[in-house]
Parts: sequence; structure tokens; C-alpha cells
Amino acid sequence: KEHAKRVHAWCELDLVKFGVAGMPFRWKTANFVFIFIPKMLIWWVLASLGMHFLMETAGIVDVIMNSMALTFIINLDEMIFMVLTTVPVKHMMDNLEDYALFELEDEEREK
Repeated sequence: KEHAKRVHAWCELDLVKFGVAGMPFRWKTANFVFIFIPKMLIWWVLASLGMHFLMETAGIVDVIMNSMALTFIINLDEMIFMVLTTVPVKHMMDNLEDYALFELEDEEREK
């Protein structure tokens, strides 16, 4: 462990693995109702109205400026996350392991 830390210039946190073990059905429902549905609704409204707004713009400079403004608005939630979260939370989110939905071992052995 110490050798790997010296060779790769890792710290102790680089050797820790973060993963999601599961989520109760109540939390899944709450996340779906209070996070997923509003986020998809906001995205759909912004995308449809933004595209309509861009199509109605006459000049090329105005189209570029309005598309940049639309991109800023769509990326606003990621910017808020980057500003308001702490460094340990950002590290955990960056190093979170993928959640295995299914195993491919059986299918790989068949071929």
C-alpha cells in the first residue's frame, strides 16, 4: 500500500472506494417525484422554449448569444453543485463506483 502511494503519488483517499449499496423504495419514490420529474419538466420547458426562441432570432450574432445564454441556463444546476458542495463530497462523487445493474459473466462464458 505504501509503495503504491509513493509510486502513483496517491493519498489515502485515493485508495478508498465509494459505492452505492442500494436505496429503499421510499427514497426512490421521493427522488423520482421531487428531483427527477421537476428536473425533466424544467429541461423540457427550457429546451422547447429555447429552441423556439432561437428560431425566431434574426441575426447570427443574436443566435450565438442566445444559444450561449440557453447553455448557461441548462448548465446552471451543475454550477450550483460545484459551488455549494464541499471538497470531500466532490471527491466522493468523482470516485463513486458504477452500480452494477446485471452480471455479464454468464453470457461471456457461453461464447
